[in-house]
Amino acid sequence: NIGSLYDRGNCNQYGSITTHFNFIIHSIINNRIFIMVEACYMIAFTATLGGIYTDIKKGQLPYVITIPLLLSSLMIVTINGNLLTGILSGTISFTILWIMGVLLKGNECGWSNCEEKKCKGVVGGGDIKYSAGLGVLIASPVNVLLFLALAFGLAGIYGFKSGVENIKMAPWLTGGFLIAYTATQMGGS
Repeated sequence: NIGSLYDRGNCNQYGSITTHFNFIIHSIINNRIFIMVEACYMIAFTATLGGIYTDIKKGQLPYVITIPLLLSSLMIVTINGNLLTGILSGTISFTILWIMGVLLKGNECGWSNCEEKKCKGVVGGGDIKYSAGLGVLIASPVNVLLFLALAFGLAGIYGFKSGVENIKMAPWLTGGFLIAYTATQMGGS
């Protein structure tokens, strides 16, 4: 509040030069932080759209998508003051999908010969890293569970209704993320 600057200490009604200088410096810093946060959101948004596109077209989520998403998500939660909660949420998301990937992969495929046999599992490594980046951005452990339940529930319903066996998970993970992130921003958990 600009008016509160003039009420400090022994400043006269016009304020001191120091007070104006401090206000200008704080404004510049706040604007730079705002620009950095907006840039991180744009990187995360672009990575999310790129993830949907590459997963649908190629069936993969490469590092060029997942690493910028994860790093920009970490920057956002750091600036917002939710770093520990974000890391916990990302770890929960990563762990749940990693366990699903290990348990639900076909028995004839081992980790060592998966590329040779072109084995298809429920989730791949790109899905795991993609969900970790989205989980960090949600920054709420309860809403990460909501995010994953929605993503896999909706994907399962789609697969059952349409008869599709090889479901691309990035669109479903993104849809679940949008709902859970909205719940987080509205104050739910």
